[in-house]
Amino acid sequence: MTQHLMPSAGQDDFNPLSLQDQVQIALAVADEPSLKSLLTDCVSPIAPAHRIRSIQTKVSVPLAAPAIEPASRLMAQTIDGILAFEKIHCVLVPSADELKQGIADYTQRYGNDRGYVDLTRCESEMQTLGQSIPLSQALALLTHSGFTPRQIQSILHLPQDGWFQSWWYTVDALGEFTVPFLRVLRTLYYPDGRVTIQYKDFFAKDKPACYMSEPQQVIVMLKQDRSFSETLARINLARQQLSIDRVILVGTHLSELEAKGYINQGVSLYMTRSLHLPTPASCLQCVNLECPLHGRSDPPSALYSRFGRFDI
Repeated sequence: MTQHLMPSAGQDDFNPLSLQDQVQIALAVADEPSLKSLLTDCVSPIAPAHRIRSIQTKVSVPLAAPAIEPASRLMAQTIDGILAFEKIHCVLVPSADELKQGIADYTQRYGNDRGYVDLTRCESEMQTLGQSIPLSQALALLTHSGFTPRQIQSILHLPQDGWFQSWWYTVDALGEFTVPFLRVLRTLYYPDGRVTIQYKDFFAKDKPACYMSEPQQVIVMLKQDRSFSETLARINLARQQLSIDRVILVGTHLSELEAKGYINQGVSLYMTRSLHLPTPASCLQCVNLECPLHGRSDPPSALYSRFGRFDI
């Protein structure tokens, strides 16, 4: 895995800071590419890079001590950090040419002969983007969406019964922005200068999950010199108190059994040294021609373990 936040293993002996300080300082000062690396290069990844934006951090977040814990251990009940980000579900199509190509690709992929008609055959309920907000806030919302200044002026100066049409992409089954849909917006005006912006979507099959993105939070915790059970108890305490399910555990090394255990409990792992997890051997693809199991589709595990394993 590629690491940006943490020093390489060879630098450990020359860094006077503890690993915990390194992690917390990195979280406090790291730029967005480094924070994205933490979210995307862990095992299992939290989200792909193209669906992450607006990352923010909190460092050394305290937890309330459990009732059974002595008061003297209160300070020990902290987590190293929280990553907050937006997970993108929809993006505005930037150009008419890209839209035409996107519709053509969608038509070819799904045998959608009627093109535009099939892409807009379903209609969502009316949604509100901004309710009775000042023009400055409406401008910020539309700019954040990716509209150009000219498009924003058109949206904010629509006639009372007018609609602004825009094309967007939502994600396909692989999480890529390839599925086009039509979104129409209207603006309602009030005597005090405030406005309400509403929108409605027209789509082929699956309704877009939200307007653009949803807020996500992830706990970041350092793997210190604790046992597996103690570390997992600390993780679950943080999950319960903070109501955050996703966790990234940062460390320098883990045994194969520990790694499997954490992953099975929904914990993502970010190792400052390479993390190797075994995957089932494929003797059909093995390049070891001397192995007696070469070419077999069902090798007995007791035998192929003698000849190595495939690591990711």
